[in-house]
Amino acid sequence: MGFFSTFLGVLGFGFGLPVGLLLGFFLFVYSHPKDVKVRPLRYYYY
Repeated sequence: MGFFSTFLGVLGFGFGLPVGLLLGFFLFVYSHPKDVKVRPLRYYYY
C-alpha cells in the first residue's frame, strides 16, 4: 500500500504542477489588458 500511495503522490505532483502553472499563466498573465501605460520612474517619485 505504501508503494501505491507513493506512486499516486508522484503522479499527482507530476501532473498537477504543469497544469497549475499553465492555468496560473493563462489566468493571471495572458488575460491582463494589453493597453498598459509604461511611465518613467521619475513619475513615481514626485
